Amino acid sequence: MNVIEQIERDKKRPIMMFSLSALMIAMSVMSIVVGYQLSETINIIFGVIGLIFFVGMVIVFGKDFMKNAPYLQVTDEGFSYDQHTFTWSDVREVKLANFGKGKVILVNLHSPQSYWDSLSKMHRKMAEMSAQNGGHVQINLTKSNNVDAQDVLEKMQQAHRTATGIKLQEKGQKRRIRATFK
Repeated sequence: MNVIEQIERDKKRPIMMFSLSALMIAMSVMSIVVGYQLSETINIIFGVIGLIFFVGMVIVFGKDFMKNAPYLQVTDEGFSYDQHTFTWSDVREVKLANFGKGKVILVNLHSPQSYWDSLSKMHRKMAEMSAQNGGHVQINLTKSNNVDAQDVLEKMQQAHRTATGIKLQEKGQKRRIRATFK
């Protein structure tokens, strides 16, 4: 297996969000202990709600920070994206799209249902809605630093063509076939 492109996860965002959530946990505890200039019951309610929410956020961003697998790895046999592996025979098409402020690589699969079945209910709904935008798998490269989306796209398309035997049509070689019915 020859690794063509490997993009690592950006650790800055999870660290920043983890720190912010830890700070908010401290503020929630202070709300319970010291309180605001509101009634004691309201202080405890706000404190407990904040505590539950931000402890959940610490867990989510802590898990995100601990992931060591590459965000995207393109090989000559396929690619793995966010802990899901796809072979090039599963892929129908790879293209680039503008999405918000950045560019997104859209991957269309021959049978997207098998990929969707491996996702949780919430992620499945999001993936099905994303498919309406033109891609079964959307690779968002804004989470990684200093990545040229066009360069990654070209490497993925080249690996897909090499693995599946698809050839590019040369300019001027297009033949038109006309069907006649008698």
